[in-house]
Order: sequence, then structure tokens, then C-alpha cells
Amino acid sequence: YSNKQAQVGCRDAFEQYSEDYDHPVVQVPYEPVVPVPPPEIEYPEFGDDEVEIGKQIDYLGNNGIPGMDELYRLYLSLKAEAQPIDLLLVIDQSGSMAKTLAGGTANNTDADSTNDSRQKIMLDFLNGTEQADGSYNGFIASFLAANDDNDLAILTFDNDSSLDATKRYIHQWGSKADHIDLSTPKGATNYTAALWAADKIWDLEATKEANEKTAAETAGETYTAPKKIMIFLSDGEPTFAYSDGKLQRG
Repeated sequence: YSNKQAQVGCRDAFEQYSEDYDHPVVQVPYEPVVPVPPPEIEYPEFGDDEVEIGKQIDYLGNNGIPGMDELYRLYLSLKAEAQPIDLLLVIDQSGSMAKTLAGGTANNTDADSTNDSRQKIMLDFLNGTEQADGSYNGFIASFLAANDDNDLAILTFDNDSSLDATKRYIHQWGSKADHIDLSTPKGATNYTAALWAADKIWDLEATKEANEKTAAETAGETYTAPKKIMIFLSDGEPTFAYSDGKLQRG
């Protein structure tokens, strides 16, 4: 450049450009753009759950390389209160659950896991392994630990089912037990008996939910109704059913 002509480069937070000037100009030191913190955000509410949305953009520049695009870093965050879950597990405990997956005779003490019974495979998943402190690390423990308000009930069935808490309703609503024990599988497979009993268990859940809602409202707290999920675990087709109030094969 000369005293008769000069070129000035300009850059802001959004673009870079240059201009030719016919008269000399005075060069000024470049001052980097300082990112402006994002404004306070009013978080919207959707239904009963509060959803917090945050965003921030950092200006990174182009490392002083002419012609290089300007770089930015975008942060997005979303925070919502998780809805609790009331989960009902309905577990087949008919005689076939004592067999291996291939239908053979099981040996649960064999080092070869292919000889495990179907019931043991299921229990290994639900219970996990016992830890040094006596706790378990399976699905039941993980589910209850995921949300303090999660709740779990477990019902077993074979050719008949009942709400006897010592027999079929083995993990009751409100229990924090992190594992279950099952007796030796026996009997036939009756889906209708299982579903009838499951319906009764949901009636108990509805009573529990009503009591929890009343307690929360009395304490001036917000009550979030749990999502209801049922998982039906069985190894095959039913062999018995109730029809016209009678137990029938098939």
C-alpha cells in the first residue's frame, strides 16, 4: 500500500470483508470479539413436567487465517423431570421353565450356561449378581434406582394364579426389594389366569396411586402420575385357559 491508497479489512462476529480507500488511513489494533453471554431464558412448561431449554453460542474466530470461515460453537441443553413408572412383571412359572432353551434337561450348576434353565436365565437378568454388601445389580435394582418414584410389582403364574402375597404376588407395590426368589417351576401355562390376576394387581396400583396423590396434595406438593407398563414373560404358547368359568386344556 502507499500513501495514496490503502485497504482496510474489517471483521465482526458475523462476517469478514475489506474495503479499498483512495486516501491513507490509520491502522488500529485488532480487538477480538468477546462472546456475549446468552440472556436469561424463561423456560416453557409442557403439561405437568417442567422442561428447561438452554443455548449458548461461542465465537471462535478463524485462527487469523485469511479466507477461512468464521467458527462458532453451539451448546444446547434440555432438562426435564422424568415421569415415574409403575411396572408390572407377569412371569411364567410353569413346568417348561425348568427346561433349557433348547428344551432339554437343565443343570443350573454346570459351568456351561447353555445348560441353564429358562427360569435361571430370567432370574439372572432380573436379579443380576449379589454384591459384597448383600445388594444385587440386576434389572430390578437398576429400575428402582433410576427414579425414586419408580414402583414395581411381580406376579407369577402357571395353570392358575392368585393374589396370595406369599405365593403369586411375590413383589408388591411399594417394595424396594432388589431381587426375587422363585420356587421350582411346575404346572401348565394359563395366560387367562395370569391376565385376570394382573388386572387385580392394577386395581391395587390404582388404590396406591390415589393415596399418593392425596398425600402429595395435602403436603402442597405437585403429583406426577406414573406411566403404567406391563411386561409379560413366558416361554411358549398357553396350554390351559379359563372359558365359561371353567379350566380347559388348550
